[in-house]
Amino acid sequence: MQKFLELVALAYQRHEGAKMARYCFVFPNKRSGQYFLHHLRVCARRPLPTPEVTTMGEFVTQFSDLLPASPEDRIFTLYNSYRKINKGASDDFDRFRFWGEMLIKDFEDIDNYMADASRLLRNVTTYQEIQSDYLTEAQKEIINKYWPESFREAAADGEGSSSWARRFWKHVSPGDEKKGKAGHRFLSLWQSLGALYRQFRHDLRDAGMATQAMFSRDAAELLSGPDGQSALRRDRYVFVGFNQLTTAELSVMETIRRLGNADFYWKFHSLLPGADSRAATFVERYAASFKSLYDIERGVEMTMPESIDIVSVASRVGQADIAADYISRWRAAGQVGDSNSAIYTAIVIPDEGLLIPTVNALAAAGIIRSGEQPGDDTGTGMPFNATMGLPYRQTPVSALMREIVSLNLRAAKSGGQRIFFHEDIKNLLTNPYVRSLCADDADRLLSDMNNRRVFKIVQSEIFGKYPTLEPFFSLGAGVNTFENTYDYLNTIVTYLTENSASEGFERIFMDAYRGALERLRDAVRRNSIEMRDAAVFKMIERVIASLTFNIEGKPLRGLQVMGVLETRALDFDNIVILSMNENSFPRRFQVRSFIPENIRRGYGLP
Repeated sequence: MQKFLELVALAYQRHEGAKMARYCFVFPNKRSGQYFLHHLRVCARRPLPTPEVTTMGEFVTQFSDLLPASPEDRIFTLYNSYRKINKGASDDFDRFRFWGEMLIKDFEDIDNYMADASRLLRNVTTYQEIQSDYLTEAQKEIINKYWPESFREAAADGEGSSSWARRFWKHVSPGDEKKGKAGHRFLSLWQSLGALYRQFRHDLRDAGMATQAMFSRDAAELLSGPDGQSALRRDRYVFVGFNQLTTAELSVMETIRRLGNADFYWKFHSLLPGADSRAATFVERYAASFKSLYDIERGVEMTMPESIDIVSVASRVGQADIAADYISRWRAAGQVGDSNSAIYTAIVIPDEGLLIPTVNALAAAGIIRSGEQPGDDTGTGMPFNATMGLPYRQTPVSALMREIVSLNLRAAKSGGQRIFFHEDIKNLLTNPYVRSLCADDADRLLSDMNNRRVFKIVQSEIFGKYPTLEPFFSLGAGVNTFENTYDYLNTIVTYLTENSASEGFERIFMDAYRGALERLRDAVRRNSIEMRDAAVFKMIERVIASLTFNIEGKPLRGLQVMGVLETRALDFDNIVILSMNENSFPRRFQVRSFIPENIRRGYGLP
């Protein structure tokens, strides 16, 4: 059966030929764009000019002179915007970070779905309005989910609705001295959401940056305005393989279609018919509204896979061994041949935590070379490509950094030295990264601690006696700023990178962590964030742990290992999907938001 992107490439090669050099093809991700170019080269009988190929995220940024704001810049900019709006606010960054990330997500939803921010984030004005009980029964039910005790007490006492409303607002208004400060701060934040939204966007633009949602909204508004036609530099824009779109993305596509510059192709066919197919809900709706210029499925017979195996595995990590076993069997049967044909065999990993076990299982089975990096085809094993986002908190180097942070946060200070707790030292010295470099010194220090039965180790007892361990215990006992702490952590990561024999993903993780640390340092400097001692360690650990780094290999070489989102618009001959469990595929996310659910629905937010 011909593949979806192959059909699109064939249609345009036949009907457009060299004119494609003036076209732009927009895909859900980079991988699908690269596969499209591959099919275009294969089906072309002669060399043709290459069209522009981009993703939707890259496409909307073309209409702006701003740069994408990194996650670090977004949270630090919002923090500074909050302090401008609430002058004299004493909340430190560590306390701000949790609900700051929640606010950024809300602001991005507002922009992505082009909601009226001023109306949606309107302030709560006076207690009199609340006491007049304008709340509907639906709104009361929403409030009851978060403050059920208030509702039960009011109902039991037979109190009226006004009294019930007053009880509700006691949770966010000054009461006793201890709770009143928190309640007043929460109410102050709620009242300033609109101003904070505007200040945040203003501060980002002043710094020459924007969020991805801002790019999408700006592009939609620009294209729908009087300068829309002149902003389009290509003769045609072809949108391929999208599924669920935001309001801003739909607006961009609708405007370009209205201007006569668009074509659309949806990965949707007769195997997913009718309203009963929830999998086809969005795509069916889009396909009816955004028609294709060429009928790419005419005469193509759509068939179900020859066989689908459902395998029950007792352990979570054991799935990786089963996946490797299937790949081995397919290779033996000739279904997976050389590295060129292997690009149509994929292992899909909904749970990012299974990436490393899967790669290790493939290496143990001899399918790929042990220690091989994605896209490396110089080894004896089959090349493989891993393209997916992996949270830093799930990497081995992040686990090491958590132990280093714990070592320093729990250390005491006396006589100008740090005094380390024995449990933290043991956790650090048994870490695989540390043992790979310092096994002899680590064993001697552990033995010395056990023989002397000590619970604490003074910094001076390590220096000179255990030289390979010195970088891990080198932070001074004075007041440490962000710069001091950065230098300390960067020294450790550099020490590990330069002296470790690690290769493959372990080397990628160390390089990625050092890159994240450098970006965090630059963002702190740009935004003039000041903090000291424990607050620095907490901020570094939590900010970096919340980030995701993208592993990008060479999609057109060897076995494909990917996350779920990377499969969009693609077809494979052989596929293994791990973690087909409830809450894993599809994954359920708990929505944390300042915007109540009924208001979100009223404004079209997800």
